[in-house]
Amino acid sequence: MKKLFNKKNVIIFLLLLFCSSLLGAGGLYLIRGTNKQSLYFGVGGPFTGKDKYYGREMIRGIDLCLEQVNANGGIDGKKLKYIQGDDMNIPNFAMKIASYFAKKNVLFVLGHYTSQTSFSAGRIYMKEGVPAVTASASADNVTNKNEWYFRTSHSATNQANLIVSFSSNQLNIKSALIIYSKDIFGRSFKDAFTNVVPKVGIKIENVFHIDFEKSIQDQIFTICKKIKELKYNGVIFLAIKADIATQLIKQFKLMNINVTIIGTDSVSNESFYHAVKDMPLEKAIPGYYSDGIMATGSDIFGNHLFNEASAIFYKSYYNSFKAPPSSISAEYYDATLTMVEVLRQIETDEDTTTEQFRRLIRHFLADINKPDYAVNGICGDIFFDNNGSAIKSIGLGQYQKGQLAPYHQQFILNMADDTEKSYLVESAFHELSIVKVKTNICDLDIKETEFTAHLIFKFIYKNSKIDLSDIVFLNTTSTVKLGQPIEEYTTNGFIHKTYDINATFKRNVNYEHYPFDRQKLAISFKHPSLNKNEIRFSHQGFPQYNFNDFNFPGWKIRNTYSYGLVTNEKNDPFFNIFVNISREFIDLLVKILVPGVVILCLLFSIYIICPSICTNSVIILITCLGLNSFLYVNLKDIQVSYTTLYDKWFIFLYMMICISLLMVFVMSFLKRIGGTKIIIWVKLLGGVFHLGGLGYLYYVLRGLI
Repeated sequence: MKKLFNKKNVIIFLLLLFCSSLLGAGGLYLIRGTNKQSLYFGVGGPFTGKDKYYGREMIRGIDLCLEQVNANGGIDGKKLKYIQGDDMNIPNFAMKIASYFAKKNVLFVLGHYTSQTSFSAGRIYMKEGVPAVTASASADNVTNKNEWYFRTSHSATNQANLIVSFSSNQLNIKSALIIYSKDIFGRSFKDAFTNVVPKVGIKIENVFHIDFEKSIQDQIFTICKKIKELKYNGVIFLAIKADIATQLIKQFKLMNINVTIIGTDSVSNESFYHAVKDMPLEKAIPGYYSDGIMATGSDIFGNHLFNEASAIFYKSYYNSFKAPPSSISAEYYDATLTMVEVLRQIETDEDTTTEQFRRLIRHFLADINKPDYAVNGICGDIFFDNNGSAIKSIGLGQYQKGQLAPYHQQFILNMADDTEKSYLVESAFHELSIVKVKTNICDLDIKETEFTAHLIFKFIYKNSKIDLSDIVFLNTTSTVKLGQPIEEYTTNGFIHKTYDINATFKRNVNYEHYPFDRQKLAISFKHPSLNKNEIRFSHQGFPQYNFNDFNFPGWKIRNTYSYGLVTNEKNDPFFNIFVNISREFIDLLVKILVPGVVILCLLFSIYIICPSICTNSVIILITCLGLNSFLYVNLKDIQVSYTTLYDKWFIFLYMMICISLLMVFVMSFLKRIGGTKIIIWVKLLGGVFHLGGLGYLYYVLRGLI
């Protein structure tokens, strides 16, 4: 037996030990280096459990912002990353998550989702000196008396101010009822409503509350019964969460209670929308329960409506998740963007501690206290009041046929002057007219560079001198004017006008990815004498992504989005509507997938056939060559001067046929000279080539279908 510890083995052992030490030290250096090259923050929210949808939407908005920031160099070359803390929307869990974040040395926290969890976690953040920003918790107590907590969304007080001001000035309401939930969210709104209504002369007839420790359904029935007994048919201010609001409006309908409901942002969010939409009668008759309900929320006129940044966000979200973005993701995108802007302003060095960094972040956040310092978000510009709550215009929406649409009048805070930014001060805001636009594609020839669309403009206003007939269309093939309204009438002091046109629009075509091409149909128009503070447009074509009216064989609508410029210059805003279409999958299957796979499989069979039967291989090759040529010539229905994906694919198949032909000759030659063993390797090589062909097919199609 050889000696284990001979000179040679000892030298090898020492060399291995030395190399392992180097690798270990290098790995430790890399780990430390990575940490130094990254800035970390915490995200608190419900990532599991029944409310995980909200946490998912928070993360999606944050991720989209971070992708852009980190792709452009991060913060002074450092990547911005986050640590998730799952509070499941439970206050006690939120406090534990807050303590965890404080110990993990995160620079700041985004979240939490609800008012209750934010308030509970806020006590820890205040004690430990951790700056936190919520984009969803509305209760005033979250930021009031907590200098470490900020809010980029709307507070309860600001929403209550708008609702009460609107009810008094626009609806001429003299009395109202309040229904609120007995938690920090509901109490905050109830207090805000009761504090505001005396200032505008509205009397609160009664106040009802929902106690979570008792039967919700029994309480709702009792409340509805009392309202029925009062024979009340006025306005109800609703400050309850989405799931309870859904049950309440259902009971209203069952008991035939006809009231005007104005809710907070909990009634405009996706949770309420989907809960109502899933009701059988709402499915059968869209709007059966929801029509007429009004609600506040920035997403009503922020995320999908007025600026190019929101359109870019919409496209990024849709491309990533194959669905329209939610207001939650949009708000947390803005919250992340706000923190990115803050971090870019802060100068630190290697000696700056986490505690010092946190204090700097808080001070910089507090200094964003004027319109001039505002962060430009996709849901509106963001700057904070003395309580750390964002001051920005609030949208007002109304459900119509089951969809939440912008109310025909919006109320925009005047940011340019020094007046108090409150909806209770008449000089602090101005009215904005919303023109609703519906579209339908009437004629589309994909080989041509134009299409025909039918547009309907609906305008509802009071004492407005705006003349819609002045609208100019920018990409029509000939001059088009709206002309006179096709319908005009007055109800409740509001003038209703409807215009419609059929026009042919130019379009740009790009067949580079044909037949996986996605074509964009664009409609652009503007009002020549108005700016963003006087008129804006809201696209409601194909009612909320319902594309049943689009009937062009071989094509389908992927998504639509719209935006307008938001400048104060005259001749703005011009408005853009985009309809993105793509080919039906069956069309792609016929044109490229099936033929390509069939030809590759036939070529692959050559490596299974015995090399001595050369005739069969030649027949297969001739068949593939003829089939490929026939398909290439006959399936292509466009003629362009540049090479398309379709061309590249069939050229690739020609190359595979040539390679197979070469392999057949090589195997036939090897068979004659007795190189049987080498033939096995040739077959293996040919098989790898063709598997590579299938891999190339996957690579080409990935992300295109």
